[in-house]
Amino acid sequence: MTKIVAVTACPTGIAHTIMAAEGLEQAAKALGYEIQVETQGSVGTRNTLSDADIATADVVIIAADTRVDATRFADKPLYETTTEPAIRNGADVIKTALAGVPAVAKPVTSPAAGLKIVAITSCPTGIAHTFMAAEGLEQGAKSQGHTIKVETQGSVGAKNNLTAEDIAAADLVIIAADTQVDKSRFAGKRLHEASTKAAIHDGAALVRAAIEQAQMQGAEASSPDYDAQVKQAKAQQAATRTGAYK
Repeated sequence: MTKIVAVTACPTGIAHTIMAAEGLEQAAKALGYEIQVETQGSVGTRNTLSDADIATADVVIIAADTRVDATRFADKPLYETTTEPAIRNGADVIKTALAGVPAVAKPVTSPAAGLKIVAITSCPTGIAHTFMAAEGLEQGAKSQGHTIKVETQGSVGAKNNLTAEDIAAADLVIIAADTQVDKSRFAGKRLHEASTKAAIHDGAALVRAAIEQAQMQGAEASSPDYDAQVKQAKAQQAATRTGAYK
C-alpha cells in the first residue's frame, strides 16, 4: 500500500492545522492509502514523524501557511500547498502529490478494504423518492464492497435513524436530499451532498463521486483540552472571517 507522510501548520492558531490534517487523513483512507500526519501549531508539534516513518514513505505532503523545515525529507518526493486545499478537498491534494511519483501503488479496492458509509435521503413532497434514493445508495455501496446505513427523512418522519456510534465509525457521509438537512452532527466527517435523483439514477456512481469529492464538515480533536482549544480558535475565526471559509 502506498504510504504518505504529511505536515500541516498554521502560524495563527490550531484550527486550520487540525482541519487540514483531518482532511488529508480522511481523504487518504477513502482513497485506500496509508497516511501519517504531523501537526505544527500554536500548541506545539503533535504526532511527530519518526525517521522510520519518513524512510518508508512514498511521498511527503506539506500543507502549511508558514515555512516548514523540509530538510529531513531530502530525497523524498515532496508536494507543498497551503492548509486551505487540504481542508476543502484533501483528495485533490493527495492525487496531485501522487501524480509526480513514479510507480505508485494503486489504492486498495478489494471488498475487504470497503468503507463504512452513513447516509441520509430526504424529499419534502413524499416518501417515494426518499426510499428509492436509499435503495439506490444501498445497492451502489454494496456493489463496491462498502457497508452503508441510510436514514430516511420523509413525510412519515425519520426511519432507520443514525446513532452517534454509527456516525463516529463512518468513513464517509452522503446526503441525497431535495430539502435542507441538518449536518451539525457530522462535524469532523467527510461529507458529500447530492439530490435524490442522483442516488436513484445511479447509486454506485454517486458513491464513487462521494469518495472522490467529499469535503470536511468541521473538525474535532483527540482530547478534551485540545478539543476545547480547537473549538475556541474556530469560534474566534468564525466571528471575523469572510470569503472561502465563511
